[in-house]
Amino acid sequence: MNFEVAQKRVLIDKEGNKIEIQLLGNTFGGKNFVAAILTGIEKKNSEKNSLVSNNSEEIEDVSTYIVTKDSVYPNKILNILKAFGYLTDVGQLKKDEIYYYLSIIGLDNREMLKSYEDGRNSGGSVVTAGGVCATATALSSLLYHVEGVEIYPLGVGRWTHPGPYAQGPFSPYWKEVDATVAYNREAGMRFDFIWKMNRNGYIKIDPQIFPTDVDFSATDEDGLGHISDVNAIISLGFTEDEPIGQKENLQNLWERYFEYRESKHKQPLPMQNELKENSFSQTEDVKRAMELLYLMKEPEESQH
Repeated sequence: MNFEVAQKRVLIDKEGNKIEIQLLGNTFGGKNFVAAILTGIEKKNSEKNSLVSNNSEEIEDVSTYIVTKDSVYPNKILNILKAFGYLTDVGQLKKDEIYYYLSIIGLDNREMLKSYEDGRNSGGSVVTAGGVCATATALSSLLYHVEGVEIYPLGVGRWTHPGPYAQGPFSPYWKEVDATVAYNREAGMRFDFIWKMNRNGYIKIDPQIFPTDVDFSATDEDGLGHISDVNAIISLGFTEDEPIGQKENLQNLWERYFEYRESKHKQPLPMQNELKENSFSQTEDVKRAMELLYLMKEPEESQH
């Protein structure tokens, strides 16, 4: 997967062993997460084992959507994967072209709309394709940073949620990037996300879902309840190189999760045994490590 890095921390234990952790930038989701990834391990007197690579020459900017079991619900995950699948159908975003996201993901197309599940809008009402607004915010959060992209002004080509998505601590102010889409033919209502390209490029989508500790019986059987049996991390990047196999990957993930739900967890998710949720009690050592990860100012030398 691709991530944008905001800050780096190196934690050193009493024996001199080091771990490198990088805090992610431009994140949003159900909560104000401080998201981080383990990027390197170095035992004392040994070479560093790096777990990531720098691909900033290929991927210019990244936005990352992060939700956990208490900040999303199953049908929203399905609808997000479906909407991103339609986004890949656009292919190359071309210079001088204007793009209307509502039409790209088919909210104004009766046949495309049928491919979505019921979800909830920002007011909590059940609507077809509810939850896809997360994809609009993800795209807005990405394109906000991309040089050569012109996002239409607030109230003209971008509307915000009444209750906006929580932005991470290394993200723009929510009023700058939050975006929603909605369409009601009978009421003549159309809230779109519109942008113009002043260069060519592609959107690269890296999706991953993994099981929580929530049993199927604890979720809403119709997938509408406000608790999820999977977490989701989905990153969008901007690149001039054409991504390969995105549509197939998103469709496969959608099908596997749909089967996971339909079988009441008897059909496993991809990499189910490798990707698991875990939590740690806040002991003094864990609390100290967390404090060192997210600092408002540089610590004293002895604190490293």
